[in-house]
Amino acid sequence: MGKFRRSLGLFALVMLVGLLAFGASNVTQPAATISTGRGQGVVDMVTGANGTTVYALTAFLDNNSLKIVDTTTDKVVKTCPVGSMLDTTNIDVGSKGVFVADHGADKISLLDLSECAEKGYKPTEWDVSAFCDGPYDVKSIGDKVYVTCSLSDNLAILDSSGKLADSIPLGHGPRNEGLFSSWGQRWLLIANYYDWTASLINLSTNEVVKTLNTGPYPYDVITAADKFFGHVLCSVGDKDTIIDTASRKVWRTCGTYANPISGVAGQGDLSGYIFIGAEFGNPASDTYGLEGTIQVATVFGPIVKNFQVGRNPTALALTPDGKLLVGYNEGNIDVYDVAKLLP
Repeated sequence: MGKFRRSLGLFALVMLVGLLAFGASNVTQPAATISTGRGQGVVDMVTGANGTTVYALTAFLDNNSLKIVDTTTDKVVKTCPVGSMLDTTNIDVGSKGVFVADHGADKISLLDLSECAEKGYKPTEWDVSAFCDGPYDVKSIGDKVYVTCSLSDNLAILDSSGKLADSIPLGHGPRNEGLFSSWGQRWLLIANYYDWTASLINLSTNEVVKTLNTGPYPYDVITAADKFFGHVLCSVGDKDTIIDTASRKVWRTCGTYANPISGVAGQGDLSGYIFIGAEFGNPASDTYGLEGTIQVATVFGPIVKNFQVGRNPTALALTPDGKLLVGYNEGNIDVYDVAKLLP
């Protein structure tokens, strides 16, 4: 009986290894993998103004940090401790440094990139609890910082010292925001998660000029500074709602699949594409649930390519020279050469 049990256990182990190997074989292999450290899941990423530096916010329990990645070498060149945060969500890079939104502690942290890696450094913290409950996304634009407040349903506009300059009512549960320019003006497009809407805001007047219906539970927003189309990803229902920002209308709704949770717009030669990270793989795949998917769509909507990556691609970043960085909830960042993946 003991031999039978040992044989059965060995058989089960062989089958498990075979199944995992089969699942791994369907995942597109990256050009490089960047380690984020043990347990350090990637929360958000943004590409710096120089086009070769990517800033990645990683988190594990109370050990949060900002990883600064040099994409010319695909290595982390600096790590800045962010410290204990209850629920970090999004980051943005401004002239003063990197801003981090802490949804759980109602604060915005500002990291000085010239000093943040030094021993004992502590970021500047702005307490926004008096006017912003549940800060979710943060955008640094000029001398202002725009923060979506997911529990108080407003957009808080802060001055360079963290004081409230203005507040704009939004829909219920605002999440991510995207910046774009058109007709000589700058605009924000913000997803309102529980209302199933998106708010279009003119930054010249700080007014909501239009509220547009989206699919169920809009979560992420993909915009490019010089594009007239904004994409609102709906994490439930697998929809990509495409908004014509010039006419302020929903232009079309396209199907995605597998719970889209992240996205980025193409730049340069890739400006005609958007890249969508989905939590799971292709439902038709034999390894569905064991991997995630990157879906490549044109700015006008149709998905033209998809490829399998690791599970839960929570953050995407793209460089002007065509490197796509995919960060995962479980940790690490994969680097892909987009030119080799496009149809």
